[in-house]
Amino acid sequence: MTRHRRVYGQFRVERLDDTRVTGCCMGEAIDFSRHRVFGEIKAVTFHRLRVEQRDGIWMAEVLFDV
Repeated sequence: MTRHRRVYGQFRVERLDDTRVTGCCMGEAIDFSRHRVFGEIKAVTFHRLRVEQRDGIWMAEVLFDV
């Protein structure tokens, strides 16, 4: 958020294979009259990373350090 001063709320997976996910995220400039910012993500961690298929839908669980 701080570096680019943007917030992201739409995400699309474009390619998925055995070892990689490629996608796109869409966002907009921060408008503090509309967006409430509680903190920032410092890092993404592999700790407890989980990717699995449930009922034909791929699900991912990712932990963020804040």
